[in-house]
Amino acid sequence: MDADGNIKLCDFGWSAENSSNGSRETFCGTFDYMAPEMILNKPHDFRLDIWCLGILLFELLHGKAPFPGKNDHEKCMNIIKNKTIDFDVSNDAEDLIRKVLFYLHFDLQ
Repeated sequence: MDADGNIKLCDFGWSAENSSNGSRETFCGTFDYMAPEMILNKPHDFRLDIWCLGILLFELLHGKAPFPGKNDHEKCMNIIKNKTIDFDVSNDAEDLIRKVLFYLHFDLQ
């Protein structure tokens, strides 16, 4: 809890110290939630967290991950290629998820 009484939560499995320029090169987490930059071993920043929020929102509405695969390698390839994402929600919900997933994020639109 901070000085203003706000609760702060952290998943220490995903925690990483930012460099002075805000860039990270940490490779960790669940494959279903990995952003393309992490899979491609490129530096990443806060936008990775926004990507994860989009994945979580998709899962909450669909009950499954947006980029399925038979194994972790196939999931990663589908994430990089933006392949097999299947929306079965309202147009507004799809628009929101797409904007969260691709907000200032990679070249996957």
